[in-house]
Amino acid sequence: MKLNSPFYVLVFCMVFLIFSTSFIALSQQTSIEKQAIEDAKRDVEVHINKPMWVAIGCLIPVFGLLGPYLYRPPVPTGRTIGKPPEYVAFYTDAYKTEMEKLQFQYALTGCATGVAAYGCLTFFWIAAIGSN
Repeated sequence: MKLNSPFYVLVFCMVFLIFSTSFIALSQQTSIEKQAIEDAKRDVEVHINKPMWVAIGCLIPVFGLLGPYLYRPPVPTGRTIGKPPEYVAFYTDAYKTEMEKLQFQYALTGCATGVAAYGCLTFFWIAAIGSN
């Protein structure tokens, strides 16, 4: 059994090629994943209705905090036309996750603002009643 025989050299080359192609595909999928996530985050920043979620959090605190988990806006399909299925899957997941996170963040900001305003109004109301 010679290790220098052409058969073993060809087997080594085939094994090397088989394993290297899987790493190339993995790195390509990682770049598709990164691009899809970046695009989704950028689109969420454009499409989110910040004043609405702050107002909902301020005026209806319970729904404001549960709303992002109950209401899921549709993913814009125009950005995924002509893209590979992996890109569409990563984009959809990232869009939904980021939208939910930002909706909750703005609703929480509105809830905190509403609680602070309600606390100030209550304080002034009690102060006005106490002075009479």
